[in-house]
Amino acid sequence: MSRSHQFSYELPYSHVESTDKTGIGDVKLNYRYDIYGNEKFTKTGKFEDGLGAGVNAYEASLVTSIKITEKWLQHWNVGATYSPKAKIASGDTADNNKYFWNLSNVYLITDSFNFMLEFASSQKETTIGKDKTEWGSQLIVSPSIRYGFDCDEWQIVPGLALPSTIGPNPGTENQTLVYLSIEGKLW
Repeated sequence: MSRSHQFSYELPYSHVESTDKTGIGDVKLNYRYDIYGNEKFTKTGKFEDGLGAGVNAYEASLVTSIKITEKWLQHWNVGATYSPKAKIASGDTADNNKYFWNLSNVYLITDSFNFMLEFASSQKETTIGKDKTEWGSQLIVSPSIRYGFDCDEWQIVPGLALPSTIGPNPGTENQTLVYLSIEGKLW
């Protein structure tokens, strides 16, 4: 795939304190062409343990990048997710919607080493009973770093982020996120 075509996936591994369960949640598959994104979540997590919604979900987003200066970049993302018949541990289901925006401020310490300050906000429905949902909102601030290694036509980018929830329950969802991006030409 070229730079105008991207395929990625997210493999979430979590510990849910309320159920005291640890495992893989719903895997997110993403195909993106330039400014348009099409994503699908596959039902790989166990909804009984709070690790996913037990359904395939669909997401669309628009993304763009802006070069502020030679050293500063911004990446914007706005979109929506639809999860039909999302399940909770009791087995109850309801259609869930989510609307979100993300902003990444990227400082190029070097071409390969970057500092980022990212903001992510969402309004989303959560199943609370049979055909019943509850709306909630979330704002996350995440300082992070990443380093890119170039290998022929491939780039390997490990990163570390410290996302923290801001709002009604600040600090209740502090996390450490380790990620690995591998980008290369497939065709």
